[in-house]
Amino acid sequence: MVSAFNSKNSGTFVIAKSILEKNQIPFIPKGENLAGLEYTQFELLVKEEDFEKAKEFLADIQDNGIKYQERFEKKHQPFIGYMIIAGILAAVAALFLLGLWIRE
Repeated sequence: MVSAFNSKNSGTFVIAKSILEKNQIPFIPKGENLAGLEYTQFELLVKEEDFEKAKEFLADIQDNGIKYQERFEKKHQPFIGYMIIAGILAAVAALFLLGLWIRE
């Protein structure tokens, strides 16, 4: 058995495990039961004949998460959010003024 993946991040470790499971590559997880300890090192061991295939599937995973291609990244557009909030505030103000007008 050889180490195909290691990380200190439990979230990245879970993602790597699911990728290997999805691609039906048998593995042995190390460090999984020590997740509550402070300096845990997670590792995935695979058979030598599956090592290259596993490394290929796990190539885009880094310690800080998955490295996404730019075409899959969503661009943040705060202007739309500001317009929605302004619309909600205007509606609340209009209802408040309507309530004051009806009460008179």
